[in-house]
Amino acid sequence: MAGTGAISSGGLVDFAASLYGTDDDPMGATVMRDGVWHGLHHAADSMAQVRVNFMGLDDDVVEGQDQFGTTETIGSVLDYYLVGGSPFGEWPLTLRADGTAYKLRIRIAGSISATIAAATFRVVIGPSRPLRNAEVLEPLDSIYEVEFTTATPTWGTGAAQGSTASATILTVSSRQVREWITDTPIYDAVSSPAGGRTIEQCMVAAHVYVNMNNTARLPRLNALHISEYLG
Repeated sequence: MAGTGAISSGGLVDFAASLYGTDDDPMGATVMRDGVWHGLHHAADSMAQVRVNFMGLDDDVVEGQDQFGTTETIGSVLDYYLVGGSPFGEWPLTLRADGTAYKLRIRIAGSISATIAAATFRVVIGPSRPLRNAEVLEPLDSIYEVEFTTATPTWGTGAAQGSTASATILTVSSRQVREWITDTPIYDAVSSPAGGRTIEQCMVAAHVYVNMNNTARLPRLNALHISEYLG
């Protein structure tokens, strides 16, 4: 049984085929249990926390407005507009014991209302408050950029705008985590039945911006999927 399984302590249970001489060699039940169970746990922890799962409707027009358009008209070429007028989220970013954040896996599908145009999308992980223009344009690994030039909805291939230039992963830095930590009210019926308490969380949202190089065309966001990635 070749492969590896991650365990919660951060180590690996090795299942390299070279460790076993023949197919009928005995294997320890505890080792096998740890490998299978923790391997499944690792996979679930990497993929189960879906934070954004947007998929456009089948009909192109809803209540008279292009459902995928960020705005009914594009005012200026290459100006960035916020898709939908508000971000996707917010949610608490999962943090490790040392304060570093889980990474985020991103997939985005888009198109344009007609050809002879290009729509450039920027997905920005940040606080749920309105972002400043400079925050949208920063060269960070928490910002993903991708371009669509066809009227047919397609999954795009873009890149994080920081040093990793990852095609699939967004990374929130430790500095950003520290800046975005906030006190979130909770109700604890055990230790504080007379009143509420607060806990510290790093609350974030996914802001989707787009610009067009042709004001006669509309951009379309067909799908956006963001999930946590443990790796």
